[in-house]
Amino acid sequence: MKGFAISQKLLYSVVISGTLLFLSEICRAQAIWDKVKSTHELADMHYEEGNYEKAIELYRHLVINQKANNTVFVRLGRMSYALNDYKTSVKWFERYKNTTPLTQDDLLMYANALAGTGRLSEAADTYTSYMDKYGTNDWLALKVWRLNNLSYLYEDSLTYSVKPTSVNSEFSEIPMAYYNDGLLFISDRDQSFQAKNHTTKSTGRSPYALYQTVNLWPSTSTSLQKVEIEPSNLIRKGGYHVAGLSFSENDGQMVYAKNVKMADDLKQPLQLFTKSIEESTEGKRIGFGESKFSIKHPSISPDGNTLYFSAELPDSYGGFDLYKSNHSNGTWSEPVNLGPSINTPGNEAFPFMHKSGVLYFSSDGLPGFGGYDLFKIDINNTTAEPQNMGYPLNSSADDFSLILNGIGDRGHFASNRRMGGLNDDIFVVEIDLQEYPLTIKGLLKFKN
Repeated sequence: MKGFAISQKLLYSVVISGTLLFLSEICRAQAIWDKVKSTHELADMHYEEGNYEKAIELYRHLVINQKANNTVFVRLGRMSYALNDYKTSVKWFERYKNTTPLTQDDLLMYANALAGTGRLSEAADTYTSYMDKYGTNDWLALKVWRLNNLSYLYEDSLTYSVKPTSVNSEFSEIPMAYYNDGLLFISDRDQSFQAKNHTTKSTGRSPYALYQTVNLWPSTSTSLQKVEIEPSNLIRKGGYHVAGLSFSENDGQMVYAKNVKMADDLKQPLQLFTKSIEESTEGKRIGFGESKFSIKHPSISPDGNTLYFSAELPDSYGGFDLYKSNHSNGTWSEPVNLGPSINTPGNEAFPFMHKSGVLYFSSDGLPGFGGYDLFKIDINNTTAEPQNMGYPLNSSADDFSLILNGIGDRGHFASNRRMGGLNDDIFVVEIDLQEYPLTIKGLLKFKN
């Protein structure tokens, strides 16, 4: 009986130990599930709030651990597209659409991303599929025609000479204007903002600050200095990004764009400010109605009387449109949309008004190679249409923010053609202004 009692105890011990081990494994599995669930919930929260870089990191963690569903794939596609990472966007959209059809908005994003990666024939086919499903429109039909007839965008390729500049870094650089024999540009290279947690919500990167080169044509110069026009008080006064600036040649005034804080402290739209170049104080905001709408990329006409800019206002044809405002009696008039010949259901940005009367700008809505292309239009010709500036100024990547010298034979622009995504570089362009075919008149003599 004693041996039987011992056997019972051993049996109970084994059963209890097994039960405890089983319960322990259940708790461990629950803890792992809770962790996965919390990661998913946290990623969803960052996605909904627009913290794309953080959301992407968490969603990718779920993908690696095979815990992701189709919603994760399509959200990764959307966020990568928003961050101009077209190659990655295509990858996630294609993974999603293997099992689930893309929605109307996602299908259009997918087509745009295909064009932005240089897969032009596939982009044209996807635009066509989009129109077959949701109806034909002139805007997309023209895009498809252009993608199938790109050869003439190479016809003037010998007109332009394009080279990267030495100011480029692993971060982003975008040219803004010429000032004091130097090139002003914005960059997110200052990593001190990371330690202060002053980062951009969607990208997690530092805000754009203003820099100047010593050499006007910095193909070889590497000497950089912080511009004193808007120093660190941009951050102290609640502004983060510098998003464009322009100078008036007549009265020494400048207009620039930067973020402002709203009362709810959640939105920080871009707004325009004006001040004298000589002033070191904060500029005066140009009030165009409600400040909740973002207004950026100002360009003042050479006479100082007209201001061009990009804005996301209620009468926009799509995303950001180009507008103008006239200066009279010390005030700027309400914005006037430049109309459907320039603006599209896509985005138009980075206007630059040259003294020749030609308006240069970038658009991802007008037909071209894909992504943002550079265009020009004679603003004084009411019947003129935007002209794509062709290769090599334009590529399948994003090409934008062109500025030129007074003659118009040299300038700078930005492109992410080398690194993709938000890694924009500055390129210098030289333009042959000679019209061809060249006519030569004279008397030709032969000597025996």
